[in-house]
Amino acid sequence: MRRFYEVVCLFLLVSVGLNLFGSSDTDQEDLIDALFSNPQFLYAQLSPNGQYLASLSHYRGKRSVLVLDLNTKEINGVTVSRGDDVSSFQWIDEDHFIYHVAKWEIYTKGIYIYSVSKRRAQKILDPYESGLLYRGVVDPMVHHKDKFALKITKGHYTKPPDLYVMNPISLSLRKMADNPGEVSRYIVDEDGNPLFALGWVDRKPFVLQSNEGEGWQLTDSFNEEFKPVDMLPGNRYLLTELTNGEGFRGVNLLDLKTGEFPNAPRFMPGYDLLGGSSSPIIDNMNGYVIGLHYHREKPGNFWFDQKPREIESLIAYAFPDHNLQFLGYNPQSQCVYYTISSDTLPPAIFQVDLQAGKFARVYNQFPEATGLDFRPMQPVSFRSGQDGPLIHGYLTLPEGPGPHPTVMLIHGGPHVRDTWGFNPEVQFFALNGYAVMQVNYRGSAGYGSDHALSSLGEVAALSVEDVIQGAKWMIEEGVADPERLAIMGGSFGGFISLAAAAREPSLWSAVIGYAGVYDLNALYKQDSRRDFNWVDDFFVDYDEDLYSSLSPVHLAAGMEAPVLIIHGKNDQRVRVSQAKSMIRALKKEDKQVDSLFIGWGVHGLPEEKYRKKFFLKIISFLDEHM
Repeated sequence: MRRFYEVVCLFLLVSVGLNLFGSSDTDQEDLIDALFSNPQFLYAQLSPNGQYLASLSHYRGKRSVLVLDLNTKEINGVTVSRGDDVSSFQWIDEDHFIYHVAKWEIYTKGIYIYSVSKRRAQKILDPYESGLLYRGVVDPMVHHKDKFALKITKGHYTKPPDLYVMNPISLSLRKMADNPGEVSRYIVDEDGNPLFALGWVDRKPFVLQSNEGEGWQLTDSFNEEFKPVDMLPGNRYLLTELTNGEGFRGVNLLDLKTGEFPNAPRFMPGYDLLGGSSSPIIDNMNGYVIGLHYHREKPGNFWFDQKPREIESLIAYAFPDHNLQFLGYNPQSQCVYYTISSDTLPPAIFQVDLQAGKFARVYNQFPEATGLDFRPMQPVSFRSGQDGPLIHGYLTLPEGPGPHPTVMLIHGGPHVRDTWGFNPEVQFFALNGYAVMQVNYRGSAGYGSDHALSSLGEVAALSVEDVIQGAKWMIEEGVADPERLAIMGGSFGGFISLAAAAREPSLWSAVIGYAGVYDLNALYKQDSRRDFNWVDDFFVDYDEDLYSSLSPVHLAAGMEAPVLIIHGKNDQRVRVSQAKSMIRALKKEDKQVDSLFIGWGVHGLPEEKYRKKFFLKIISFLDEHM
């Protein structure tokens, strides 16, 4: 054990310490290249036996799946046609993974299966020929060489999916269960037979249990506060999610053999153990849940078994106060693989040799950023008003004493959250001399049901108030220069940014919205026409007059600060008409407004050239007005 720790400490000095030798003279375009060039990997999965590491990566400018043989160090993988990208992939056995190809991230082109040994891809589902739409892998069933379970919808993509099993060799498809209603998720046994089906009706969850020969039956074992999540190894224990009396989500294990809970439920005071960027940890060797990766102020892992807990304690000794994300284990080489990162260390994939006690870096997500002196991110909290709730967020400061020019960076969603860790956008502003404040306003996930709220009207009103109070708190604390304060957000964060500019017009020096929602009524009508399943849930309080009173497009007269609007012309989630309406409203009131429309831009910035153009425009706008 002592030898392992000594090797770990030496590794830290020669490898992680590289981050200490930064330069403050980095040219602006060089900094943008370092932080916003296509990352070396977006996410990675270890194959079931741990021989191959597959990663969603950019190859010749397109998102592809690259496969690294960890024994021979050879790389192969899939390529896609011009205009196409791989949007997701999933190992189903040691030799095969399936992947989803979309054109411009909008139009599904098909589902393919790739054989690593044969280096050959084959289309297994073409929505235009079969009318079958792939909706995701239910269970890779990696212990079976001849089957895996998946969800497929026949016809329109809004229809609930049915359960199928496919043979990866013959490509034969067998339906295991028709969708019994508004079911969106299945849990299957080790042979692909359905155990549970999860769905929602009238904003309330229901759980069906499959009884052999009797079909689906509504079970009394589960209710609104308690529902199944996934199976643990051995198919005896079911991981379940439950909600306590304070509205926080926790977990417990149900013994399916006895129908009892052998242990007390587990909760995290003040936080959801599931949801809000938390997720199950999956064993690459069998596809079962073995732990939970959760987020409080900072991320952590909870394990159901002692062995991975002991292994991770050694890694945490080498990387204290880091985000440790388990990728998998190779039993032959006795190596475990993790993605390791922190607020100042960009994500990197490491191989940990458990026998030799050695670390080896496999991939850096941002290799061009090596050597930059990144700024630490601090968890903070403040009251939203004198008697208001406690609001959490993150503060990143530039070098030098304050008060600083400050950017309030507002997340979208809204039912997501900002988390502690490496963020290229945050670091870009901090290295340019700006303090950055991120706020998990009311409506964000991860802080219990009272904080998450349930309707768009509530979120639209209270989120804006929380962000404004966060800005005032920063001024009172001497962090933010009150004469140089900007607010910037994308998607729903764009809504908050423009609404805050109208509610407190004298507070801001600059306002930026990108891919933003500025007219809630227009969004409601757009999504209703497209028959999105979530419309009835999220727009539960729909009131045209209320939504008009909250929408920035009707509040332009009250804004004072210069505004920058950025939008993708082919954004299918939030249509470009939202941006054009906002610009027209600002110009009608003779307000100062600038804009940038990105050619084939979608909801986000997946293309490198547009991403770089985006940040050059933003930093120029901020420097001009701050």
